[in-house]
Amino acid sequence: MIATLVVACIAVIGVFIWVSYIPSVKIYSHNRIATNKKVIALTFDDGPHPEITPKILDILKKNSVKATFFVVGQNATKYPKILSEAFEQGHQIANHSNRHSYSIIKSPRSVLKDINEANEFIYKIIKEYPRFYRPPYGFRTLWGARAISKAGYKIITWDNMTYDYWGLKANKLTLNILKRSKPGGVIVLHDGIEGMSSGNSSVIDALPAIIKQLKINGYKFVKLNELFNTNAYK
Repeated sequence: MIATLVVACIAVIGVFIWVSYIPSVKIYSHNRIATNKKVIALTFDDGPHPEITPKILDILKKNSVKATFFVVGQNATKYPKILSEAFEQGHQIANHSNRHSYSIIKSPRSVLKDINEANEFIYKIIKEYPRFYRPPYGFRTLWGARAISKAGYKIITWDNMTYDYWGLKANKLTLNILKRSKPGGVIVLHDGIEGMSSGNSSVIDALPAIIKQLKINGYKFVKLNELFNTNAYK
């Protein structure tokens, strides 16, 4: 009897953790909008990176595309000029935590402390407090996400990610993104890898083709504040 209960408890906890990672599950969060208009948001996680991010900015500029950068606070402090450049070019800056950490054992107070620390670092560089927040790995607990939302943050996950940080080749990455793109969707690519900001060169090779084909398919790129029709900053 006791063994059965233990197994059942472990199974329930396992399902809970699994659900907490699913981006389409709305735990005080949003992963897309319902629309027939061909608008789509291009987002980048884990930067800024000293080599990858500037190259992404160049590609975006050449193609007249604006994106949203979810930055890690500790990386922002290392490369403030790159973050400032992204902001000055008209891209939206968003919060991706300070240390790229969020676990089931963290209290809401601890999670908020980390997010607020990142916001303070970002504010010192761009003089704005980001309102949009993406949890590391997309992981959200009910209690943590509720506290984050009550603190005035808008939690955003995604509906289109190809796990580019696993080392996918550029052509495979491009095909996957194009196949999964839908009106009102949110694309995730990475200009860094977690808090280490080790970079992802396959994104550089894939990005021009992704942008070109989506434009051919009739899509307009928008920033997240435009997609969700709300303020980008507090």
